[in-house]
Amino acid sequence: MELKEKVKAGIGKAVTYWKQYGTEAALWADLIAVAVLYAMMTAHVPTQNGDNIEHIHSSFLIAQGQVPYRDFFQHHNPLMWYLFAPLVNLFAYNATVTEVVCLISLLVFLKSLVYVYRISAEFLSDKLWGLAAAAVIAAPGYKLYAVDFRPDNYMIFCLTAGIYYYFRYLKGQKPFHLIAAFAWFFISFLFAQKALFPLAVLGVTGLYFWHKRAIKTADMAKALVFPLAGAAALALRRVRDFAKKGAACILLCGVLFAFANPPMQTPDETDHYLRTYAISMGRFDFDAQRGYPEDVDELVAAFPGAWVNAHTSAGLGTDPDTHAEQPFNSAGYALKQYGKDGRVESIRDSFEQYLTWLYRDSVPQRVTEPVSFLILPFLPGALGMALARLFELGALGCLYGGRLVNLLAYTALCYAALRSAHKCRPAFLCIMLMPMSLYMGASLSYDATLLGCYYLMLALLTRDEWNDKTALFYALACVFANGTKPYINLLWVVLPLILRKSEWKVRFSRAVYAVLTAAGALALTLGVEQYGTLLRHNYGAIARQGGTTVNGGAQLLFVLKNPLRYIAVLLGTLYENDGFLGQLGLFGWKDMPIAFISITAPPVLLAAAMLCTAQTDTLGRRRMGWLGAFGLVYAVGAMTAMYITYTPVGMVRIVGLQTRYFLPVWLLLVLAAAAVLRRVLAPRLTAAKGEALAVTLCGWYAFAGAVLLFQHYFVGPVYTIYK
Repeated sequence: MELKEKVKAGIGKAVTYWKQYGTEAALWADLIAVAVLYAMMTAHVPTQNGDNIEHIHSSFLIAQGQVPYRDFFQHHNPLMWYLFAPLVNLFAYNATVTEVVCLISLLVFLKSLVYVYRISAEFLSDKLWGLAAAAVIAAPGYKLYAVDFRPDNYMIFCLTAGIYYYFRYLKGQKPFHLIAAFAWFFISFLFAQKALFPLAVLGVTGLYFWHKRAIKTADMAKALVFPLAGAAALALRRVRDFAKKGAACILLCGVLFAFANPPMQTPDETDHYLRTYAISMGRFDFDAQRGYPEDVDELVAAFPGAWVNAHTSAGLGTDPDTHAEQPFNSAGYALKQYGKDGRVESIRDSFEQYLTWLYRDSVPQRVTEPVSFLILPFLPGALGMALARLFELGALGCLYGGRLVNLLAYTALCYAALRSAHKCRPAFLCIMLMPMSLYMGASLSYDATLLGCYYLMLALLTRDEWNDKTALFYALACVFANGTKPYINLLWVVLPLILRKSEWKVRFSRAVYAVLTAAGALALTLGVEQYGTLLRHNYGAIARQGGTTVNGGAQLLFVLKNPLRYIAVLLGTLYENDGFLGQLGLFGWKDMPIAFISITAPPVLLAAAMLCTAQTDTLGRRRMGWLGAFGLVYAVGAMTAMYITYTPVGMVRIVGLQTRYFLPVWLLLVLAAAAVLRRVLAPRLTAAKGEALAVTLCGWYAFAGAVLLFQHYFVGPVYTIYK
């Protein structure tokens, strides 16, 4: 009886042990079996798989400096060859290399089994699933396949690791786990194209879990950013042409800005959105009583302009007059909190408000067409909106569709500028990739095409000679700029006059060309104004921008009578706004400061100037002097225009100025700095090396800007809110 009880107890212990450790024991038994099998193979199999030799040879060729697909044929993805190239080169012309690489493949395979066990043990309710997975992988054919030096083995390892971290995120909601999962998935594709099939399945499941709110939108975005950035960087390495590589950087980083920037958060974007939407529906006239679809009303209500300014307070504590507790001040982040322990609201709440409007009874205020008579600069965005409406993507889809097509127009103009510039191309790329430029280029603002025209005109001015084609492109860009922002852009008409007679190869003289360009610009400007006047319905008298205290005639008279005082106004405005050079990180409606960008932007511009100091890559003293004078006149003209048209009479500071107005001036500043640095430094960089460094420096800086903008709007200082 005692023996029977001991046997029964022993069986019970064995069962308990199997329930607790059976899967792991089976796993390690499987691992030992694989190791023994590999030892038997290496001892008794005299030849190696032909695929092993193929991949070893590819690694050897890379070690010798050859490039796959260009210097030798291959149909696999290259990551494994690059990783093993140093090792294969170490064992060059030695057959031992085959044993070494196959042994490493075995170790990777064993690590894949470990991840399979972890997935089974941690996330599946029935441990038998883990045993079944181990049994499947223990199949002899699979072991033989895994021991080979093939990219499939490494692909499987990355997929299993990614799935493990994917499950960990779904269980614990830690963003790092989702980022790690997506990174492993991306790396798996770099080993083998076959990864696309399981990745497609995982992508569908990811969209499902996101729809069910099991995956947070912010975490999804952060997890996607890094693989996409890595893919873009790898793709750009294969592009040799500077203009194409620069345009690709502009487009890729611009896409990030288009989605990192919430709806309606570019200056005046609400009006630009409504005007672009109207054009997309074929409304080329203007009617103050004409409305929009209901979802447009909901979108405008959910995303007010100046979101941060509208959703945060001036400080902490209580109101000195009412003694009421003030909302939480997020110090530049798009978050708000009512009361010390109140609910925290974010941009996500605005998205939720819009996406759930069909299930609410409340009706937002009806929006009508704004006062905007422009058509040409809004046509790209209108095309994007028309396509979005064709696919029934709703008001939010129209916004992003318009932004993306606007970005394409900005990219095309920047590409034309980079192709047209014969000197100082790193300076142009730097300004084009500045976060502020991409922020405007990837919005619904008319600045997307306007900035592109500015950069194109300045690029044409770097040429040593002008022919009829060059003059035509400059004239078209100048006329378009005047049709977008009239009068102040007439200054660009005079710039071709700085060219020498020997550099002018156009059939017209410079004076005649300037007159014809000015006439075309004025004709378009007056045509737009007359068009707006004739086709304006139900607006009545349009109030002056800035209120009743604004009077252009009286303000101009004040400036003429008090020139010294007006100089003080200019200097004071520059001082209080950090010369606008220190506000290159001020986004939103001047209510979203990103200190890192504001601090680092001037050094980045200086670095771009240094990259232009090659002996053959700088502008002459005469041309640079005239361009510098133009930049000064243009800056003062822009400030004066805002003082006359937007600022109350006699005010000591200019109202409404924004850094984006001075982006072409900063380009001229970089060109001038390059000319000075050329005399101070002994340039050791070639023009080609400077351009290559410019793409790397400015591209990653733009990428960092998009990430920071997304953080400030969608993430915020959680450690401050919840501490």
